[in-house]
Amino acid sequence: MRRERMPLIGIKFRKEDIPTRVSWINDPKVFYSMHFDSFVTEEGTEDWYERNRACKDRIDVSFLEDDRIVAMGGLTSISDVHRNAELYVLVGPAFHRRGYGSESTKWLVNYGFSQLGLHRIYLITNGTNDAAVALYRKLGFVQEGVLREHKWLGDRFIDRILFGMNHSEWRVLPWSSIVQLQEN
Repeated sequence: MRRERMPLIGIKFRKEDIPTRVSWINDPKVFYSMHFDSFVTEEGTEDWYERNRACKDRIDVSFLEDDRIVAMGGLTSISDVHRNAELYVLVGPAFHRRGYGSESTKWLVNYGFSQLGLHRIYLITNGTNDAAVALYRKLGFVQEGVLREHKWLGDRFIDRILFGMNHSEWRVLPWSSIVQLQEN
C-alpha cells in the first residue's frame, strides 16, 4: 500500500543540482532507458547548464520531496508560435517505481498548459522502456507514431515512440490543475 505524501515541489533547476543529474544520467538504469548518446561529465553538464539557464525556449525543473531531489524534468523546444513543447522526465535510480515519474510528468504537463499557455505537449521515449510507455498511456497521452529502429542502444537498433497530448485532452483529465514553480 502506497503511503500518502505531499505533492512534489517543482523548482527551477539549480547549479547545485548538477552532481545529482550527472550521477543519475550515468547510472545504467537511467542511461539505457533514455535518449543519451554518451555518458556525461560534471564539466559538460555545467556547460549545458550555462548555455540553457537563460533560454526562453525551455524550462528545466528539479522535483523535491522533503528537501531532497527525487526527479528532474523539463519542457524544451517551447514554441510561442506553435504553442507546443517537448517533455522529458528523469527519476533518480533510488526512486524508481514509487510514482515520482507519474507525479513529475503530471506537474510538467499541468505547468505547460496552465502557466505557459501551450496547446500541445509531446514526448519521445524508447520503445524498450515499458514502464514509461505504460505510464504515458495511463496518463492520457496518445501514441502518435513509431520511429522504427531509430536509435542504436547497446547492440541493436530500437524503436522510439512519439506521444502527444493537446490542451483539450488535458482539460478533462481528473489530475489537470494549475501548478506554479516554487522559488529556489
